Amino acid sequence: MGGLAQRGIAAAIAAVLGAGLLAAGVLPVAADEVLPGALVHHLDDHGTAADDGDAGEDVTGQAAAGEPFGDAVDAGSMRGRPLAQPVVGMASTRTGRGYWLVARDGGIFSFGDAVFHGSTGAIRLNQPIVGMSATPSGGGYWFVAADGGVFTFGDAVFRGSTGNLRLAKPIVSMTATPSGRGYWLVASDGGVFAFGDAGFHGSAVGTGIRAVGLQVSPTGRGYWIAGADGRVFAYGDARPLPPTMAQRGTAFAATPSGSGYWLATTDGVVQAVGDAGRFGPADASAPVVGMARTPSGKGYWLVAADGAVMTRVGDGGGAYGFLATDRNGRPMRFDTCRPVRYVINPAGAPAGLIT
Repeated sequence: MGGLAQRGIAAAIAAVLGAGLLAAGVLPVAADEVLPGALVHHLDDHGTAADDGDAGEDVTGQAAAGEPFGDAVDAGSMRGRPLAQPVVGMASTRTGRGYWLVARDGGIFSFGDAVFHGSTGAIRLNQPIVGMSATPSGGGYWFVAADGGVFTFGDAVFRGSTGNLRLAKPIVSMTATPSGRGYWLVASDGGVFAFGDAGFHGSAVGTGIRAVGLQVSPTGRGYWIAGADGRVFAYGDARPLPPTMAQRGTAFAATPSGSGYWLATTDGVVQAVGDAGRFGPADASAPVVGMARTPSGKGYWLVAADGAVMTRVGDGGGAYGFLATDRNGRPMRFDTCRPVRYVINPAGAPAGLIT
């Protein structure tokens, strides 16, 4: 099934869910078309919908509500605490037992075994901070601002910036090279700026995407650029990977093998491709703004603008409280590459909607 058809079905289902019509009686009836599980679309390595198994099973392979996102450790968060500026990103320590959160003003919040190495919280910035990257040693980190200004702390070394250039579009994130002797900056139009030992392998300028992040290939000789619309572009020796159906992608992380990735949306859904582990959505209390993969690649953290760090599958009480559930209380999902058959029960539907 083509991408436009898939997105059309997704939009239709989303409209039905948003209108609350499933609760009112617009119910899919074929067990082999609508299965209990989660409203998350997964693709196999060839860009086609994976065959999830026999009808009636919870075949998504996702964790149940309350279970962790793989081996992600909850080391703390800023949930419920006052912030001067919203959080915009995060980075993990090399052990996976801690992480840093960075705010728009460059304020840094350290949890677990993450060590504070400094911040720009007391500095007047020309442009807000939009992301961070930790050094491979874990002994420092870089911040990047929307104008491409780069700030270094701990053992992070300054390799250059675009702070003195006039950019066509703002910078949205940065990624360090495996050696830590360089980094890439990516702009919202997919433009790439390479410094130090970071090689330039191409950019997504002209593709029409709104880039949300860049991830480096396992060798460091290539990278992927992901867009908010779910498209992912590969450069250098990065393996071509299929897109997702995301329309509000906001954070991106590749698996260590380079054979998969996660793309998180603003409302806490994480779409998994290839060998990326499938866990489930988070209960996001605010828009999701960042994610970090655990060092093993077997899990991830999500962070929201209010500083809440999410490490476990949600129970539907957050952004997904509106989802329709089956008779066992599990969220309904659908396979976007199979026909959706349904019947309409007019009982309880808004007046005049069904004729």
